[in-house]
Amino acid sequence: MARQVRITGTVQPASPVDSASDFLIRSDTARASALVGRQSEPLASQTELDAALEVAAAQVTEDPATIAPAWTLYTVRADEIEFWQANPDCHHLRLQYRRTSSTWTKTLLWP
Repeated sequence: MARQVRITGTVQPASPVDSASDFLIRSDTARASALVGRQSEPLASQTELDAALEVAAAQVTEDPATIAPAWTLYTVRADEIEFWQANPDCHHLRLQYRRTSSTWTKTLLWP
């Protein structure tokens, strides 16, 4: 697509209530995957993953209000946003938006 967006700012965890709401609006499959909770750990086999997901899916079906204990929603208070759009002729477009107190300033940047 030849597009990029970069956002810089302050990241903070949302409240437990907002985090729970975010978790519960996800699909059953996504919630089951999050309940497995072993992201980036070594996996012995696909069979091990399938079995863990089956147990988690049953838990989601049994109790739809189950929330992954470590699930945290994070929010970003953007201070700067940059959009980059490629162009076949290398006349790329870069736009920068910067927060200045209560308004945003738009600046066209060199590619």
